[in-house]
Amino acid sequence: MYASSGRPFIPWGFNYDRDYKSRLLEDYWETEWPTVVEHFRQMKQLGANVVRVHLQFIEGSKDCAAGWIGFYWGQTPVELSRSTSIGDSLTAAWLRLFREMNPN
Repeated sequence: MYASSGRPFIPWGFNYDRDYKSRLLEDYWETEWPTVVEHFRQMKQLGANVVRVHLQFIEGSKDCAAGWIGFYWGQTPVELSRSTSIGDSLTAAWLRLFREMNPN
């Protein structure tokens, strides 16, 4: 709901992860930021009120993860897996995936 009008919020928009050349967003956003801004302008012109940005976190994290995350998430993996929070569940799932990708 919109707080000001009480009307229901109906999300409509785009997934955004690559450009027309199939380059990942994070591969060009630093050097071609005006391109990213233009894409968002075009999406707004088309009526979008949401944009879901897909970053390749797992691929980009492989080198630093080395099978496990080297920093503290605020809770242990056991605590995260017992939580009913969606965010905690997602974090626990990512940690399990990293461990499976490189069990060493």
